[in-house]
Amino acid sequence: TILAFYKNNCENCDEEFEALKKINEEFDINLIFVNTMDEKKDFEESIEQYELKDQKLIRDPYGKLAGKFLVQAVPKIVFLNKEGLYKGATEESKTYEQLNEMVKRVDNYKNE
Repeated sequence: TILAFYKNNCENCDEEFEALKKINEEFDINLIFVNTMDEKKDFEESIEQYELKDQKLIRDPYGKLAGKFLVQAVPKIVFLNKEGLYKGATEESKTYEQLNEMVKRVDNYKNE
C-alpha cells in the first residue's frame, strides 16, 4: 500500500502523482491519495487539478492520519507492506525511477 499525502496547490505533486499512477498500473498496488488539511472545496478542486477522480481518495481535513505518519510537508509518500506494517516514507518529491525502486524494495518485505 502507498499513501500519497498532498494538499491542494501542492508545488511538486503533479509530477510525483503521474509517476505514482504509472507505478500503480505496473505493480497493481493499493495506492491511496490522502488530501490533508484542506477545506472541502479545496479537496474537490484538487481531484480535478491532479486528475484523481478514478483514484482511491481519503480526505483528512484535521490531519489525524497525517499525524500518525508524521507528515510535516507534502508531497509525502508512505509505504506499507501487505500486512499494513510501515516500511518507509519519502521526505521530498521523488522521480518515477526513485519511486519504482522504493516500491520494489518494499515489495521484498511481503513475506516477513
